[in-house]
Amino acid sequence: MKKRLFFLPMVAIMMAACSSNETIEVNENKGDLISFRPIVKGVTRAADISSDNLTSFVVNAKKSGGSISYFDNGVFNKSGSVFVSESKYYWPASGSLDFYAYSPSGNSQVNYSGYKTFTVTPSTTIADQVDFVFAATKDKSKEDFGASGVTLNFRHTGAKIACNVKNSSTTLKFDVYGWKVGYICPAATFTFSDANTDGNNDGSGTTLTLPQWGSRTAASIGTEYESTFSVNQIGQSGATSLDGQMILIPQAITAASGYASGSVGANLNGTYIAVKLKIRNNDSAGTIIAADSENAFWAIWPIGGYNWEPGKKYTYTIDLAGGGYYETNKDSDTDLDAILEGAEIKFVSVSVDGWTDQAYDVPAPTNLAELKAYIANGGNYNDYIGYYVNNTGKISTSSTGAIGVIACISTSNVDTSFDGSRIIVLSNNRIPNIKWDNSDSPTSTGIDGVNNTTALNGYANTQALYTADNTKYLAAKAAWEYQSKNGTSVVTGSSGWFLPSNKQADLIISNSNKFTTVLGDTYCWSSTELAGDDAVAIFNYAPGSASKKGDRPVLPCFVY
Repeated sequence: MKKRLFFLPMVAIMMAACSSNETIEVNENKGDLISFRPIVKGVTRAADISSDNLTSFVVNAKKSGGSISYFDNGVFNKSGSVFVSESKYYWPASGSLDFYAYSPSGNSQVNYSGYKTFTVTPSTTIADQVDFVFAATKDKSKEDFGASGVTLNFRHTGAKIACNVKNSSTTLKFDVYGWKVGYICPAATFTFSDANTDGNNDGSGTTLTLPQWGSRTAASIGTEYESTFSVNQIGQSGATSLDGQMILIPQAITAASGYASGSVGANLNGTYIAVKLKIRNNDSAGTIIAADSENAFWAIWPIGGYNWEPGKKYTYTIDLAGGGYYETNKDSDTDLDAILEGAEIKFVSVSVDGWTDQAYDVPAPTNLAELKAYIANGGNYNDYIGYYVNNTGKISTSSTGAIGVIACISTSNVDTSFDGSRIIVLSNNRIPNIKWDNSDSPTSTGIDGVNNTTALNGYANTQALYTADNTKYLAAKAAWEYQSKNGTSVVTGSSGWFLPSNKQADLIISNSNKFTTVLGDTYCWSSTELAGDDAVAIFNYAPGSASKKGDRPVLPCFVY
């Protein structure tokens, strides 16, 4: 929810002494006193500035259109429903004033360092962090505001960070003792140069922006903000909000992608959120299956690739069932080390709400690697069947430069002989008619597995046929050598080209309405054979058998 400070119609307020370098024109009528009254709504934590807890703020004024100070750093303290200072400030008889105000004052986390300029260093003790708010308004005169008083609209300058956890596993439960954010900028300078903060922080008024924060202290592994608490036990349930919302420096964050080196014990190389936990079996004994010598340990999830903007609240929701990654290197490479080997690491969602409602959407995948991650995170992956793929793995709705088309996507292996495969890409170029077997009297190959019409084993079939006799099994040879013969390079990290099996042909055919021009309407060989003279082929989007001596096209595929 948006948080605003409004200064409503006039009340008599006593204010601090005038600047000694300005001759002030005043009208001694009390109705001409400069006045303010603050209102703040939508508090989400104790440290947030609100109508109830705002006890002091500072106001500065200058003559409009120039640099002459009218009064500096006037401190106003709450007295009943108004804020007063020891001295009175009056409107000048003519001309207008520019005001800016801020809170808190006299706090070591916010240091005034010049006109509209502040150096901010959030406390690493979360309970001590302050909500630094700022307001500015321009060209206010006695004629227009002497009777009604001046309205100031405060903005939250920081970014608020919160963490929720959930558990999608029916076999695990988690003891959670805390959470933290690490590898971020710990201090920066806020400078406001816009005309005012009038209106709402939703586009109808001046919005604080990331470029107003500069002179940042570099992010490092040594910068962490941590909230610890008594244990929360997380069974299978909806999201649980963890204590300790943080107000931090707005900044661009870069997600940790690995460890800084391959040395055991090396630290992370980017931004992360971490949860302190023990992982247990969901049995009556609550058997610990992951801990640090029976103690809770930190599991991390990388976050980043976007900005934390001023005045916005970022709520991270983590599915603990993925187990997270270790905080420091356990192996001899720089890749992140999964805590639960073989478990799917899930980063469920990032939403932005609170001070200014905003959603953070994970970008749509642009290549096969991103699509594979999108599948793992539960994205609507079927939308990408029929997309074209080029030789770098880029996916697109355009066939220009494409080497194939996405013919099948699954959350499990689409080729059992290529572990981790989730996507079948079918070549969009046919190899002209060719025999499956060049023998005059074909018989069964005798090769184990290639006659299994229910197996997702095209890669193994093709390799076995090619290895057994690459002069005899011509269809398999054509697919296996497709890259070198056709010059069509395959995507790094994929299986390489092969002849799909009968079962893979079933999967391809089930989606054929999305890429009919690729399949055509003639037989195309599969790598699965039947007994004797027959081999399985794809015919007009339906599998059928054909003589191994017959000439049929080959449509290679690869899996990723």
